[in-house]
Amino acid sequence: MDKLITALYCTDHSASQQIISICQNALTKALDGLPIISVSQKPIDFGVNVCVGSIGRSFKSYFIQLLKAVTLAETPYIAVVEHDCLYPIKYFGFIPPFENVVYYNVNMYTLCFLDSRYGLYSDVRNKFRPWSQIICHKDLLKKALLTRLENAKKYASDGESIRAMCKDEEKKKLFAEPGAYNDFIRKDRNSEHPTIDVLHNNNFTHRTNLSDRGIYSIDYWGTIKDVIKKWTDL
Repeated sequence: MDKLITALYCTDHSASQQIISICQNALTKALDGLPIISVSQKPIDFGVNVCVGSIGRSFKSYFIQLLKAVTLAETPYIAVVEHDCLYPIKYFGFIPPFENVVYYNVNMYTLCFLDSRYGLYSDVRNKFRPWSQIICHKDLLKKALLTRLENAKKYASDGESIRAMCKDEEKKKLFAEPGAYNDFIRKDRNSEHPTIDVLHNNNFTHRTNLSDRGIYSIDYWGTIKDVIKKWTDL
Protein backbone atom coordinates (compact mmCIF):
# COMPACT_ATOMS: atom_id res chain seq x y z
CA MET A 1 0.00 0.00 0.00
CA ASP A 2 1.31 3.46 -0.87
CA LYS A 3 2.55 5.57 1.99
CA LEU A 4 0.62 8.83 1.92
CA ILE A 5 1.79 10.61 5.08
CA THR A 6 5.21 11.67 6.33
CA ALA A 7 5.76 12.73 9.93
CA LEU A 8 7.74 15.97 10.27
CA TYR A 9 9.65 15.94 13.55
CA CYS A 10 11.35 19.09 14.81
CA THR A 11 13.43 19.39 17.96
CA ASP A 12 15.57 22.01 19.67
CA HIS A 13 16.67 19.37 22.23
CA SER A 14 15.13 21.31 25.13
CA ALA A 15 13.19 18.41 26.65
CA SER A 16 14.91 15.84 28.87
CA GLN A 17 16.34 12.74 27.25
CA GLN A 18 13.80 10.65 29.17
CA ILE A 19 10.88 12.55 27.66
CA ILE A 20 12.41 12.57 24.18
CA SER A 21 13.04 8.81 24.27
CA ILE A 22 9.54 7.99 25.51
CA CYS A 23 7.95 10.20 22.85
CA GLN A 24 10.15 8.81 20.07
CA ASN A 25 9.34 5.21 21.05
CA ALA A 26 5.60 5.89 21.06
CA LEU A 27 5.84 7.77 17.76
CA THR A 28 7.76 4.97 16.06
CA LYS A 29 5.06 2.50 17.14
CA ALA A 30 2.26 4.78 15.94
CA LEU A 31 3.88 5.39 12.55
CA ASP A 32 4.14 1.66 11.86
CA GLY A 33 6.68 2.09 9.08
CA LEU A 34 5.52 5.45 7.71
CA PRO A 35 8.38 7.81 6.85
CA ILE A 36 9.67 10.39 9.29
CA ILE A 37 11.90 13.37 8.63
CA SER A 38 13.61 14.80 11.68
CA VAL A 39 15.12 18.28 11.63
CA SER A 40 17.35 19.02 14.59
CA GLN A 41 20.01 21.45 15.76
CA LYS A 42 22.51 18.67 16.42
CA PRO A 43 22.65 15.27 14.70
CA ILE A 44 20.21 12.63 15.97
CA ASP A 45 19.53 9.06 14.92
CA PHE A 46 15.82 9.29 14.20
CA GLY A 47 14.23 8.86 10.80
CA VAL A 48 15.87 10.74 7.96
CA ASN A 49 17.75 13.38 9.90
CA VAL A 50 18.74 16.86 8.77
CA CYS A 51 20.84 18.93 11.15
CA VAL A 52 20.49 22.69 10.65
CA GLY A 53 23.01 23.61 13.34
CA SER A 54 22.53 25.91 16.31
CA ILE A 55 19.97 28.42 15.09
CA GLY A 56 18.45 29.19 18.48
CA ARG A 57 15.04 28.61 19.99
CA SER A 58 12.28 30.80 18.66
CA PHE A 59 9.20 30.77 16.49
CA LYS A 60 11.43 31.68 13.56
CA SER A 61 13.79 28.74 14.14
CA TYR A 62 10.77 26.43 14.46
CA PHE A 63 9.36 27.68 11.15
CA ILE A 64 12.76 27.25 9.48
CA GLN A 65 13.13 23.68 10.73
CA LEU A 66 9.58 22.74 9.80
CA LEU A 67 9.97 24.27 6.33
CA LYS A 68 13.12 22.22 5.80
CA ALA A 69 11.22 19.07 6.73
CA VAL A 70 8.17 19.70 4.54
CA THR A 71 10.40 20.55 1.57
CA LEU A 72 11.95 17.09 1.81
CA ALA A 73 8.66 15.19 2.21
CA GLU A 74 7.87 12.92 -0.74
CA THR A 75 4.31 12.02 0.29
CA PRO A 76 1.34 14.23 -0.53
CA TYR A 77 0.32 14.63 3.11
CA ILE A 78 2.27 15.46 6.25
CA ALA A 79 1.74 15.27 9.99
CA VAL A 80 3.50 17.77 12.24
CA VAL A 81 4.93 16.03 15.30
CA GLU A 82 6.98 17.35 18.20
CA HIS A 83 9.62 15.94 20.50
CA ASP A 84 7.52 16.31 23.64
CA CYS A 85 4.21 14.95 22.36
CA LEU A 86 2.85 11.40 22.51
CA TYR A 87 0.97 10.05 19.50
CA PRO A 88 -1.18 6.88 19.67
CA ILE A 89 -1.66 4.05 17.20
CA LYS A 90 -4.08 4.80 14.34
CA TYR A 91 -3.37 8.53 14.62
CA PHE A 92 -1.56 8.57 11.28
CA GLY A 93 -4.24 6.53 9.55
CA PHE A 94 -6.18 9.73 8.95
CA ILE A 95 -6.03 10.87 5.32
CA PRO A 96 -7.41 14.38 4.73
CA PRO A 97 -10.56 14.17 2.61
CA PHE A 98 -9.92 17.68 1.23
CA GLU A 99 -6.53 18.94 0.04
CA ASN A 100 -7.35 22.59 0.78
CA VAL A 101 -8.10 22.08 4.49
CA VAL A 102 -5.74 22.08 7.48
CA TYR A 103 -6.95 19.45 9.95
CA TYR A 104 -6.32 19.74 13.69
CA ASN A 105 -6.75 16.91 16.12
CA VAL A 106 -8.62 18.24 19.17
CA ASN A 107 -8.61 15.00 21.20
CA MET A 108 -5.64 16.10 23.31
CA TYR A 109 -4.60 16.01 26.95
CA THR A 110 -1.57 17.38 28.75
CA LEU A 111 0.59 15.30 31.10
CA CYS A 112 2.56 17.08 33.78
CA PHE A 113 6.19 16.08 34.32
CA LEU A 114 6.81 18.94 36.76
CA ASP A 115 5.62 20.77 39.90
CA SER A 116 2.86 19.71 42.30
CA ARG A 117 0.71 18.27 39.49
CA TYR A 118 3.41 15.77 38.51
CA GLY A 119 1.94 12.66 36.97
CA LEU A 120 -1.51 14.16 36.36
CA TYR A 121 -3.30 14.75 33.10
CA SER A 122 -5.43 17.77 32.21
CA ASP A 123 -8.30 17.54 29.76
CA VAL A 124 -7.70 20.18 27.08
CA ARG A 125 -9.87 18.62 24.38
CA ASN A 126 -11.20 21.26 21.98
CA LYS A 127 -9.28 24.03 23.79
CA PHE A 128 -6.11 24.15 21.70
CA ARG A 129 -5.19 23.73 18.05
CA PRO A 130 -1.38 23.74 18.06
CA TRP A 131 1.02 23.02 15.21
CA SER A 132 1.73 19.60 16.73
CA GLN A 133 -1.80 18.40 15.90
CA ILE A 134 -1.78 19.27 12.18
CA ILE A 135 -2.32 16.82 9.33
CA CYS A 136 -2.75 18.35 5.87
CA HIS A 137 -1.46 18.43 2.30
CA LYS A 138 2.21 19.35 2.30
CA ASP A 139 1.68 22.30 -0.06
CA LEU A 140 -0.62 23.97 2.47
CA LEU A 141 1.94 23.73 5.25
CA LYS A 142 4.73 24.94 2.99
CA LYS A 143 2.69 27.96 1.95
CA ALA A 144 1.85 28.78 5.58
CA LEU A 145 5.49 28.59 6.66
CA LEU A 146 6.80 30.66 3.76
CA THR A 147 4.19 33.33 4.49
CA ARG A 148 5.11 33.45 8.18
CA LEU A 149 8.82 33.70 7.49
CA GLU A 150 8.20 36.45 4.94
CA ASN A 151 6.06 38.29 7.51
CA ALA A 152 8.89 38.03 10.03
CA LYS A 153 11.30 39.59 7.52
CA LYS A 154 8.81 42.30 6.58
CA TYR A 155 7.48 43.35 9.98
CA ALA A 156 10.28 42.65 12.45
CA SER A 157 12.18 45.83 13.25
CA ASP A 158 15.72 45.78 14.66
CA GLY A 159 15.66 42.05 15.21
CA GLU A 160 12.34 42.09 17.05
CA SER A 161 11.31 38.51 17.78
CA ILE A 162 8.12 36.93 16.56
CA ARG A 163 7.17 36.24 20.19
CA ALA A 164 7.44 39.97 20.93
CA MET A 165 5.41 40.87 17.86
CA CYS A 166 2.68 38.43 18.90
CA LYS A 167 1.91 40.68 21.88
CA ASP A 168 0.25 42.89 19.29
CA GLU A 169 -3.07 41.28 18.37
CA GLU A 170 -2.88 42.34 14.73
CA LYS A 171 0.70 41.11 14.27
CA LYS A 172 -0.17 37.88 16.07
CA LYS A 173 -2.45 37.02 13.17
CA LEU A 174 0.60 36.99 10.87
CA PHE A 175 2.27 34.12 12.73
CA ALA A 176 -0.51 32.04 14.27
CA GLU A 177 -1.31 28.44 13.40
CA PRO A 178 -2.74 28.06 9.88
CA GLY A 179 -6.46 28.79 9.88
CA ALA A 180 -6.56 30.46 13.29
CA TYR A 181 -7.40 33.78 11.62
CA ASN A 182 -9.04 32.53 8.42
CA ASP A 183 -5.94 32.55 6.21
CA PHE A 184 -6.61 28.84 5.59
CA ILE A 185 -9.65 26.62 5.93
CA ARG A 186 -9.39 24.82 9.26
CA LYS A 187 -11.35 21.81 10.47
CA ASP A 188 -11.28 19.82 13.68
CA ARG A 189 -10.98 16.08 13.91
CA ASN A 190 -10.90 13.60 16.80
CA SER A 191 -8.31 10.82 16.84
CA GLU A 192 -9.57 7.49 18.19
CA HIS A 193 -7.15 7.74 21.13
CA PRO A 194 -5.92 11.03 22.62
CA THR A 195 -2.59 12.63 21.96
CA ILE A 196 -0.57 13.91 24.89
CA ASP A 197 1.31 17.20 25.17
CA VAL A 198 3.96 16.60 27.84
CA LEU A 199 4.54 19.54 30.17
CA HIS A 200 8.10 19.93 31.44
CA ASN A 201 10.49 22.66 32.57
CA ASN A 202 11.39 23.81 29.07
CA ASN A 203 8.20 23.93 27.01
CA PHE A 204 8.47 26.68 24.40
CA THR A 205 4.77 27.44 24.57
CA HIS A 206 2.97 27.37 27.90
CA ARG A 207 -0.48 25.90 28.21
CA THR A 208 -3.05 27.98 30.07
CA ASN A 209 -6.58 27.13 31.22
CA LEU A 210 -5.45 23.70 32.38
CA SER A 211 -7.83 21.76 34.58
CA ASP A 212 -7.38 22.37 38.31
CA ARG A 213 -8.54 18.83 38.95
CA GLY A 214 -5.85 16.47 37.74
CA ILE A 215 -6.72 13.19 36.05
CA TYR A 216 -4.76 10.15 37.22
CA SER A 217 -5.30 7.84 34.24
CA ILE A 218 -6.79 8.11 30.75
CA ASP A 219 -7.80 5.86 27.87
CA TYR A 220 -4.99 4.09 25.99
CA TRP A 221 -2.11 5.70 27.93
CA GLY A 222 -2.98 4.77 31.52
CA THR A 223 -1.07 6.44 34.37
CA ILE A 224 2.27 8.21 34.12
CA LYS A 225 3.88 5.04 35.53
CA ASP A 226 2.27 3.08 32.69
CA VAL A 227 3.62 5.55 30.13
CA ILE A 228 7.14 5.41 31.51
CA LYS A 229 7.13 1.62 31.84
CA LYS A 230 5.69 0.91 28.39
CA TRP A 231 7.62 3.40 26.32
CA THR A 232 11.06 3.43 27.93
CA ASP A 233 13.98 1.58 26.32
CA LEU A 234 11.98 -0.43 23.77
